Amino acid sequence: TVERASPSAIKTHEACNRDYWYRYVKGLKPPASAAQARGTALHKILEDFLVRGIQPNEDDLTEVPDVPGTTFGALARLVRNSIPWCRDLKVEYPDLVVEGEFFDEGLYSHPIKGFIDLWAYDSATDTILVTDHKSTSGWHYCKTPEELAEDPQAIIYCPHILDKARAAGLNPKRAK
Repeated sequence: TVERASPSAIKTHEACNRDYWYRYVKGLKPPASAAQARGTALHKILEDFLVRGIQPNEDDLTEVPDVPGTTFGALARLVRNSIPWCRDLKVEYPDLVVEGEFFDEGLYSHPIKGFIDLWAYDSATDTILVTDHKSTSGWHYCKTPEELAEDPQAIIYCPHILDKARAAGLNPKRAK
């Protein structure tokens, strides 16, 4: 049996019950694809910068797996373009939460646990900003607002973030 679910597990279950059973009940996960390995490596680079201020260097980038159809130059540009954005976030939102863990036993019929990549409170718009790091080969893979409204990950993350914000004395009107 599965002790607790994650948004990823729920998405897997919705997509394919058998895949869910192999991954989360039997613990048999397929090896990561090159694209998944690249995404994991880039996620770590961004997290290291946001949490510990570690500036990525060329060695960090050379350890990121190649993905067919991409070049090292494109990868380097992706990271270089992300770091100023992350730096600006840290300045604009000093209370930025990176890899915020949550656990809930009562909101759903099964305990839920997960990590939210990044969230911050924007006092100018009274909004919680939620980010889930993604590395993709194209913008067409980004979810639309309509898709996010039905996405298990977004549906699970938002109430937890709003609860944490309210516990910190904030009263946001919305999350996006």
